[in-house]
Amino acid sequence: MKKMSKDQLLVLIGACMVQSAIIGIILNSSGVFFAQMRVELGLSMTKIASHNTIRAITGALSGAYLTKLFFRTNKKMYLRVAVLSVAVGFFLLTLGAKGIMWYIASGMIGLFISISMISISYVLSHWFPGNAGLMTGVASAFSGIGGALFSPVAGKLIGAVGFLKAMGVFSVITLIVGFIGVELMLPKKDEALFAEDDRPKAGVQPGAKAGDLYIPHLALRFALTALTLTGSSIMLQFIFNVSVFAQTVGYTLDTAALLSSMVMIGNISGKIIFGYIADRLSVWKAVITLAAAIMCSILCFIFFYDRIAILYVASLVYGFGYAIGSVGLSRCCVSAYGMQGQKTMSGYHVSISNAFGALVSLGIGMIYDLAGSYSPILWIGFISGAVMIISSISIERIIKADGELA
Repeated sequence: MKKMSKDQLLVLIGACMVQSAIIGIILNSSGVFFAQMRVELGLSMTKIASHNTIRAITGALSGAYLTKLFFRTNKKMYLRVAVLSVAVGFFLLTLGAKGIMWYIASGMIGLFISISMISISYVLSHWFPGNAGLMTGVASAFSGIGGALFSPVAGKLIGAVGFLKAMGVFSVITLIVGFIGVELMLPKKDEALFAEDDRPKAGVQPGAKAGDLYIPHLALRFALTALTLTGSSIMLQFIFNVSVFAQTVGYTLDTAALLSSMVMIGNISGKIIFGYIADRLSVWKAVITLAAAIMCSILCFIFFYDRIAILYVASLVYGFGYAIGSVGLSRCCVSAYGMQGQKTMSGYHVSISNAFGALVSLGIGMIYDLAGSYSPILWIGFISGAVMIISSISIERIIKADGELA
């Protein structure tokens, strides 16, 4: 890799700040706030869980449209609105925790969360054409870093001023970090980088209009990419239940919290590892490698749950799942459809992944209540990993046979 220029460094710093603002500072610290809100406001766990479900449903319904909108509008203004929507939505949760505003606010937060990585990856692809995967991984890792840094701050601030004022402070911090990040990530001099090229990159299909993009075996590419990313969405759901799983098999809350910390370490490191492998080998080999590792960690949860040292390692590896769902979504779409094709197709995958995330999120509770164990849920994750590996191998062969899309 060539030495990074000053402009590239500033863009990367900006991307890290935007990712922290949209996901890290608020989203990955929200559990601390919800825990206090549950105590003070008497919120049920069902009400709190509905926040994640509404977020996912909103992403499913709006993903395709909002992704296309990013590529068609002023990107700086788009990302400002994204940061504003997350910050304002988080603050509105305090005003309507027991009314309809809770659902409106959850929807506002969910609008842009899944799309942020596509936006950041697209910008970084222009600034780091040879290392887009690694740099996307670094930026994406700051969602985990933001959560790791700000969760303790949230706890201290809530203790000092109460959760209402603390949520207001976090909303303001999000706006400041996000807006500065947008300015750094999208400097004025980069406007030429995003000039539309109306010429098709992969040939024009007979009878197509000038400028139409032809992607060979589009339906098959879409189906296999959807299987890969949907499998990731299904596997990811157990990550949110690692602490609960630990308690159900007899560990203390302190141990459960340590396992969650290991998951976050895996979140951060896995994104960088994924990006590096994607640049050096291919994004599909990166998916295969991480999916295989996660499948091994699932077996550890199933068969070695009574060995805490193994569970710590398994939790760290399971945290790699964040990488496939964030860095992987954007990079898989670029590989499957090309830089131009992703503008149309990536939004559909955002919607599908969010839809399955919402469905599985609800299903996990139902399956556990029926079985009284997390084993069926873990086996579903294991099978999803196998599907991801098979679909990734298949689509990589198709892409090589057809030729890479520019």
